[in-house]
Amino acid sequence: MRIGTAYYPEYHAEAEWDRDLARVREAGIDCIRFAEFAWSQIEPEPGRFDTAWMERALSACQRHGITAVIGTPTATPPVWLVEASPEIMPVDDSGRRTGFGFRQHRCYNAQAYRAASRRVVEHLAITFGKHPAVIGWQIDNELGGEQKSCHCDLCRTAWHGWLAGRYAGIADLNRRWGTAFWSHTYSAFSQIPVPVRSAMQLGLKHHPSLTLEWLRFSSDAITDFCQEHAALLRRHVRPGAVITTNNDSFTWGENVDLRKLFSGLDVVGFDLYTQHAYEIAFYCDFMHDVLGKPFWFMEYDTSSPKLTGELDAIAASGECSRLFFFKFRPFPWGHEQGTRSLLNITGTPAPNHAVVAAWTKPARTLPTPIARRVGLVYDFDSSWATFLTGWSGIPNDLTYPRGMIDPVYRTLHGLGERARVVLRAADLHDLALVIAPWLVIHEQELEDALLRHVHAGGTALLTQDCFIKNRDNVYREQLSRLYTEALGCRDCALDHEPAGEHALIRDVAYGAGRIVMLSVKPDAAAWSFWLGRLLAKN
Repeated sequence: MRIGTAYYPEYHAEAEWDRDLARVREAGIDCIRFAEFAWSQIEPEPGRFDTAWMERALSACQRHGITAVIGTPTATPPVWLVEASPEIMPVDDSGRRTGFGFRQHRCYNAQAYRAASRRVVEHLAITFGKHPAVIGWQIDNELGGEQKSCHCDLCRTAWHGWLAGRYAGIADLNRRWGTAFWSHTYSAFSQIPVPVRSAMQLGLKHHPSLTLEWLRFSSDAITDFCQEHAALLRRHVRPGAVITTNNDSFTWGENVDLRKLFSGLDVVGFDLYTQHAYEIAFYCDFMHDVLGKPFWFMEYDTSSPKLTGELDAIAASGECSRLFFFKFRPFPWGHEQGTRSLLNITGTPAPNHAVVAAWTKPARTLPTPIARRVGLVYDFDSSWATFLTGWSGIPNDLTYPRGMIDPVYRTLHGLGERARVVLRAADLHDLALVIAPWLVIHEQELEDALLRHVHAGGTALLTQDCFIKNRDNVYREQLSRLYTEALGCRDCALDHEPAGEHALIRDVAYGAGRIVMLSVKPDAAAWSFWLGRLLAKN
């Protein structure tokens, strides 16, 4: 695993670059990441570019044997663009338009923003696409991070077109959503509202089918933006240069389908700030399995007192091929001012600078990788459907990803196990145990693969809400094969059966394997009991 760091020449005096880059190399770091927030320095006025400073920064890198990943700066539209096209500013679900002074202040469906973004990215790609020091490109920064979705009129128009492309007609939508309930029947796609916050004293939500589709639409808008820029970069950058983007941990939201976001990109990029070993392991497993190959940590915390052990565990997993620290030098000003860096605020090395320098020395002995014999099914639609049942808003309604990490994965980690994160039916093979909690949305291909796995001798650990809804977020009125064939149900999906000891609903044999179904909300003790028992027999 190679080590890099975020270092921003645009924020520091040019006379200090060589000193700083020498200290980068002293720590055994061979790559920097920069420019992802530098739009106003790159294009200070519409159509007038100034990238001479970037050329000088890359030359400084070459003097010190350092390569670079350039971040495209589209997460921070400059004030001149906002003044010229105020419609690019996003609108929240209360109808409030964001003002200038933050970041991710953009609507992905605003054509003025999209055009300006293409222009600055293409200029960077043409200028530095063949530069020998540039080994990779990060598209934007934490797409869908602060701005989860936009509710403006431009998005309303795009939303209607997106819906029209997914249904045979408005009658098909009405039938599938059951819009006769509460007199929500539509006669045209243009009548379907953008979901907004209720002004009633009792905070109601929009129709559950509509809101699940809205989350898919918002995710697709972000993905379309990313893929457009990936295609643009590929026209100009040299072969072998890595194109990626970075996403943040689920602590702050899980609103982009990562399977789609990284489709066609070269590696998965991920940012993580935690000192919990089980959480680090979870995200290593997850991000590797999005594309089925080693990923990059685009940002990793510099402040942990256990940094050596964390780096050892990450490297030993074989799942991360490059890790960038955030950051090398602290910011004395701005929204991210603070001292958590590999240098102190005075410019001298912080304690973990020496830790990194020692770790990057050759001939390290790493722990033995853990074989992954457990599958953890992760379904974005089920996560979003679960999120929509809550009432308190982000991040308090993120019960699905939080439950997956703690207690489910935390318990696995405590038992000395890792997991293959099953994101597609095709991932369900060569596993002793498959865990699929809160898998509420039914997918026929996934159900078939799950039953094949068990019938052939595998074990499945499920919760009581498995496959109870269809992709329209509507309760299924016919039982799936899981219930009729495997669990022996005739007239209900076990949704009202009381749980027994350790949250048990059913424990049945199916073919040569076994299905254990728990209640919808097993506590940590129940997960510990069943995972310990089932893994001991595999």
